[in-house]
Amino acid sequence: QLNNFGEHFKFLFAQPGFWDAPVEKTAVNLFHFPTDYRDAELVPLLAEMGVEANTRLFPDVDFPSMEKIPRAAVHVFGAATSYQSKLPELLAGGARPVLTVRAPYGLEDTGECLRAIARAAGRENAFEAVWKTKLAALKSEWAELTAQAKQYRLAFVVSETTLPMLWELRHGQGAPMMRMIEEMGFGVDILYYDPHNDMPEMGRDSRCAKLHAFRTPDDLTRLLKEGEFRAVYSDIFFDWRVSAAGKGRFSSKDFEMGLGGALRSLRRLLAVCRLPFYGRYGSHLAALPGRKLC
Repeated sequence: QLNNFGEHFKFLFAQPGFWDAPVEKTAVNLFHFPTDYRDAELVPLLAEMGVEANTRLFPDVDFPSMEKIPRAAVHVFGAATSYQSKLPELLAGGARPVLTVRAPYGLEDTGECLRAIARAAGRENAFEAVWKTKLAALKSEWAELTAQAKQYRLAFVVSETTLPMLWELRHGQGAPMMRMIEEMGFGVDILYYDPHNDMPEMGRDSRCAKLHAFRTPDDLTRLLKEGEFRAVYSDIFFDWRVSAAGKGRFSSKDFEMGLGGALRSLRRLLAVCRLPFYGRYGSHLAALPGRKLC
């Protein structure tokens, strides 16, 4: 519960002279960036742009580093859906601006995230130069892999409630999976639970998705088995509904932040699509009679 730190921050910020420290114009505080991505990619990339990562908090908490908060010119928060931290509220209205940036999933959103941070630190020109170099370094492999991805389709099983969330940040900082998948070039089949015969329009949200309605479990079983897609989204580790249909499974764990993460995510999804195991042995992987999915 991040609110547990609220009282500590209140106490800290109220200390006489706390905010009197000289400001480093190219330093930023980073809040709510996953530790692995932040330390392995975000901080080094910012350094190449001449931006110093000052205090770095959440999900890890380093109490001594809180004393350095006033050094930064900008407080940067990674976008999230479910954090209940009081920190942005406590920092709002202070001498340093508070900036919330897009979660860096996929090439486009990673670029927008970094550009916003660099702009806030007065280093946008440096960002453009560094970003151009980074994209050039992965251009060849990315083009090769996305060309391969165009040969495959993936599938999601959704309802009226969950369909819009495919393009949004999920469960804290879970990847907006459809945004990444569309960027990768995969085709997508959306199996939509439609008990009231009220099929939605996909509209401009989707570049690559086809909708298929189902009303009963048997309808879903048929769609899973007959679909041209090679893999289906499920966060259930061994989802026999997917494997029995002869399809592979991908999950939220297959999606990572950042440039390196986008490439690794694409490789994982391609590997699932290429795997022949479930197509060959799906009939042997159904649930045991009487056993429920749990």
